[in-house]
Amino acid sequence: MAALVDLAEFQNRAVSNYGSGDRCHLGHVLLQSLADHPEVINQINAATGQQETNAEVLRRSVRLARAMRARGLRPGDVLALAGPNHLDLCVPYYAAHYNGLPVLGIDPTFKYDEIKAALSLSKPKIIFFQKEDLKNYEEALKSLSLNAKVITFHEGECTMEDFINKYSTDEDVNNFKAADFDPDQVFSWLMSTSGSTGVPKVVAFTGRVVFDASISYMKSLLNQRRGTYLLLSPVQWMSGYFITLSAPLTGTTVLKTSVTATTEHIVDIINKYKPNFTMFSPPTITQILKHLDCDLSCFDLINIGGSKVYKDLITDLKSRTKGKIVEFYGQTDACMGILYPFPGTPLGSCGKALPQYELKLVDPETNKEISEPNVPGELQVKGPIFSGYYNDPEETAKAFTEDGWFKTGDLLSRDENGFYYIVERIKMLIKWKSYHVHTATHGDWQIQWSYKCVAGLLGMNNISNEEESGSPGFALNERKGNEIQRLYYGRVWHLTDMRLGS
Repeated sequence: MAALVDLAEFQNRAVSNYGSGDRCHLGHVLLQSLADHPEVINQINAATGQQETNAEVLRRSVRLARAMRARGLRPGDVLALAGPNHLDLCVPYYAAHYNGLPVLGIDPTFKYDEIKAALSLSKPKIIFFQKEDLKNYEEALKSLSLNAKVITFHEGECTMEDFINKYSTDEDVNNFKAADFDPDQVFSWLMSTSGSTGVPKVVAFTGRVVFDASISYMKSLLNQRRGTYLLLSPVQWMSGYFITLSAPLTGTTVLKTSVTATTEHIVDIINKYKPNFTMFSPPTITQILKHLDCDLSCFDLINIGGSKVYKDLITDLKSRTKGKIVEFYGQTDACMGILYPFPGTPLGSCGKALPQYELKLVDPETNKEISEPNVPGELQVKGPIFSGYYNDPEETAKAFTEDGWFKTGDLLSRDENGFYYIVERIKMLIKWKSYHVHTATHGDWQIQWSYKCVAGLLGMNNISNEEESGSPGFALNERKGNEIQRLYYGRVWHLTDMRLGS
């Protein structure tokens, strides 16, 4: 079945309904999309088997949006959202877009110090999270002297359902109107990042940038048949934001799970539900490929990103599916992919720039532009990217050159035909003598993962046998498995040039 949306008709109707295309924002688009196709399955929780239609998601999200307005929340007030991928998670997300509330996803594995840091940067007015995290959030808010409404999913003194019943009404959803605000002036998305400078920050995207990126994403899917998207991304990842938003726009069903997505669980989900689309990180798909009983032939499209993708991984995956495999490169700060593997892209390349972006490579030592092929340099970007770091003009200034180029902090190379290749994060380079050593060039390490420990590759500044060996030294750092797993799946997933072994 073809995609549900006629883009030209959709945009014309949005302008007609909301008076001016300049005032049309994602809240309008979401309301229209959910109402247009009430019978479509919006989401499925593979852990429980529960599912919801667009009609039910629309009803619940509109009631919550009304409750938030009654509580005094206005466009520009930040909504923070944390939790596993259960069916309630998208309800505050959609309601925030109707009301013009910037959404900040917070890693559900965060503990007190990390929660406090996220709240300190974003200063939310309302927060949704799991009951077991209540103490951490209340103590963090108190220590920061922040006054935010705290709402728990499913259980607690003030659950989302309690909040809705207290402040909302059962008025017909067709009478509900999205808030009126200027999407060029109000943020839609906030995302935690260390960015190119390594300092924790919150990336801010205006409603206009997110709207334009979403329409561009819709265009790429209009010729795809309608189907099911396997969403493994946690709430704080860009891919989680985009897929949750785009499902109603494209008639896609989001397949998710509210329990830990172990490899075995992912394999079971794929074999049972046979999704059509997904995004995998290289470590995740590497583990899945070891399960020969996993039927990957159901996929029409598999996106792979988040770290360097090795050629043998693509080759192995192609032997298991006839679907399109796309290695993409993007950044949180850019709101979507920057490079795309257009037809003719060589194996191992992440393609060329999407038309809305200007790119250049710059020597990180001299800041001179690189024009020669196959020479690594820092990728710098101009185009529809983030507006700045939320409430942090100093870090925003550091992220851009004087003439407005965004410094990605990523090393890439470009061949003689203009195709780009991921090399390394600059902050992962190891300085040895007068050279920068790329950790990704030291072989395809098969790092052994076990329940008790994981090995982390670290550069060492002073190695006694450096002169003898003629090469930089490395050390293996062992930590408890549960601590590293939290770090790996939460904050440092993008550093995984090391592919996990069995």
